[in-house]
Amino acid sequence: MRVTGAMDDVDGYVALVRIGLRGELKQAVDGGLAAGFVGGAVLVLLFVLQRSMVSGDAWVVLKMLTGPILGSVATAPGFHAGAALLGTFLHFAVAAAWGAVFGVLAYGRTAKHMTILAGAAFGVVVWVVMFYLALPIWGATSVRSYVSVLGAIIGHIAYGAAMGASFIPFQKGRHGEEPSFGPAHTAPP
Repeated sequence: MRVTGAMDDVDGYVALVRIGLRGELKQAVDGGLAAGFVGGAVLVLLFVLQRSMVSGDAWVVLKMLTGPILGSVATAPGFHAGAALLGTFLHFAVAAAWGAVFGVLAYGRTAKHMTILAGAAFGVVVWVVMFYLALPIWGATSVRSYVSVLGAIIGHIAYGAAMGASFIPFQKGRHGEEPSFGPAHTAPP
């Protein structure tokens, strides 16, 4: 026979809190990944448009991140399927990862109506870190020569705003408003 007491109640409560925190962290990360993917699509579309207007060769936008891996293929004019696919994969992986970071930072800390603005501000941070730290470390500084500084800033603000807007359904507001999508709105098993 097992004797139950106050400690069992505390242990049960702690377990429920842990499960809840894991659920919220998962909500923040999953929502951020999805939102980062959407923001990444907006960013690549803007860069493709900008590059098309400047040189007519939009493929370089999709290939340029592959420079450290594929060398001159990344900057050669025209289409190269392998470079375009690898570059697209790298771009969306990085965009989604930044989205996950945004999700963890913003979840429950920003009011839903401020999430787009917070995303736009975060987009500027992403631009600074990517252009002045990550790309040089990756060995892809040539990326900076294919997009104007102003175009990159505007693109990353749009990335962040689209990411913020896409994160709103996953967002738990500061004042306790629940997410409109995710575990809180699914049927129990």
